[in-house]
Amino acid sequence: MTALTNNNRPTNSFSSLAVLWMVVVGGVSALLFLVLTAYAPQLRNESNGAEHALSKSAVGYAGLVALMRDEGVPVLISRNPHPAREERSRLLVLTPGLQADPKAMAALAGSDAELIVLSKWATVPDQAHPGWVMKLDLAPSELIDKQLLHALDGGDHIERRGGASRPDLRTTGAYLQPGARLPAGEIDRLQTIAGPDQGWLGIVESEPGHAVLIKKADRQVFILSDPDLLNNQGLAQLDNARGASLLINVLRGGTQPVFFDLTLAGFTRSRSLLGLAFEPPFLAATLCAIAAAGLMGLHAVARFGAPLRPAPTFALGKRALADNSAALIRLVRREHRMGAGYAALTRALTAKAVGAPRDLNDDQMDALLDRLGQAKHAGAAFSDLEREAREARDVAGLMTAARKLHQWRLEMTHERR
Repeated sequence: MTALTNNNRPTNSFSSLAVLWMVVVGGVSALLFLVLTAYAPQLRNESNGAEHALSKSAVGYAGLVALMRDEGVPVLISRNPHPAREERSRLLVLTPGLQADPKAMAALAGSDAELIVLSKWATVPDQAHPGWVMKLDLAPSELIDKQLLHALDGGDHIERRGGASRPDLRTTGAYLQPGARLPAGEIDRLQTIAGPDQGWLGIVESEPGHAVLIKKADRQVFILSDPDLLNNQGLAQLDNARGASLLINVLRGGTQPVFFDLTLAGFTRSRSLLGLAFEPPFLAATLCAIAAAGLMGLHAVARFGAPLRPAPTFALGKRALADNSAALIRLVRREHRMGAGYAALTRALTAKAVGAPRDLNDDQMDALLDRLGQAKHAGAAFSDLEREAREARDVAGLMTAARKLHQWRLEMTHERR
């Protein structure tokens, strides 16, 4: 932006340093905007109180993740809705809520072992403590049957005990050593699966016909009926923590890593073109493009400088008149006819510079200039140069003759020694 001073000269409203800082801040801001846009899904608050591995609420499973890591178990958090083949060798823990999509759960299938933990509680966010929840009541059992249990074809229906109790959880002979006890603390209204469907086996039962953990007969797919055995509020009791550790280690086979899925909770790490631009191996190309843009900007500032003032629509003055005359001569292709006039102008300027008499005609002046040129060793005689310019047939010949006349005049007037 420019302004006019009293002498009508344009002045800059901003200094060059201020403009430079404006450009730098604008460029960095645009770059940060692109980076934040690319990684926005991963920057969301993951401790939102829902039923997933990063939630620190009562129904979350952050405590189980911390417990496994403290025991040296390799634990990974998965945000990939389509796991790679090398990620299949694991125990995958799924904690679907009541709004989980059965098709999304089916897309995650294929691991060596899967543990699906059913939902139990209906909660609302605690406004006084972000990341916490308040229990409303038990989630409707019919909704859990329809949305989760029947979608997984895992059993007839769920049942719940009344009040809080310390269940005696025993293993059956279907998969584990029969009669072994699974440590468990006090559970509020224990949730069990009544009558597993054909193709499912009861692995851990609170009583005959009421399974807490069931397994698909032909696959390593397990369903845990009560989440309070693994979630944060359950692990507050030492017996539940011991039971959770024993259960996870048995299901993972002692060596496999444990993957906790976050995609069912909405924390998906999806691939995008913008995100790939900031990740190897494309990060190198992005950095080169940024450096090239910076160099182009620096080159533009050094090369072009301040903007030119706009020319008037109709040019005025002697220069405009000369330009228009030259354009007219060029239009009619008569440039070579200007040789005689240029020679006459050279004669007049040289005569004035050497102090020649003014009353001489053109022939006498040419003879005088020839003699002076010979005395000064100026090279060719003026009369020869004048004849060459007058007889020029094209622009190239005219330019050659004019160059020679100009050089001869400089030597005669001592403007160039």
